[in-house]
Amino acid sequence: MFEGSLTLVSSVAVTNQLRVQNGDTITATYFDAPANSNVTATAAIDTVPPVISQVAAITDYYNARVTWRTSKPADSAVEYGAQQQPANSVYTSALATNHAITISGLLPNHVYYYEVVSRDQAGNTTVDDNNGNLYTFQTLKPPVPPWFDNLETGATNWTVVARSL
Repeated sequence: MFEGSLTLVSSVAVTNQLRVQNGDTITATYFDAPANSNVTATAAIDTVPPVISQVAAITDYYNARVTWRTSKPADSAVEYGAQQQPANSVYTSALATNHAITISGLLPNHVYYYEVVSRDQAGNTTVDDNNGNLYTFQTLKPPVPPWFDNLETGATNWTVVARSL
């Protein structure tokens, strides 16, 4: 088995480097002794990162669903946090053009900051941080009951009745 490598560059190539640009195709032909024949392998050069658009978030009390589109198949990541320096992330490796990530375990009635990241199969990565401002979403505020009781004193025999809003 033979294994080798070649460094690809977009500027002036020196020894052991090959100058390439987006859309080029690299072709390697070698002799395969067990098959007693020449073998040709090709690889396409892709240096264009995906374009991210239509970033949006829908929330409930404890979850947020972040969606976006990319111009070509790419993975999906959301980096988020309660501060303007996102400290958490959720990642999906599946390549897609319509992305949806659900973030769970959030606190109700809180503002969260986030950015989305997508990387294509060639490793070209795009981070959409809303032009440096980060996107935001706010989880829903829990409904306030029309009464107050510390459940330690006062009325007894409470019954919980679920109702549709």
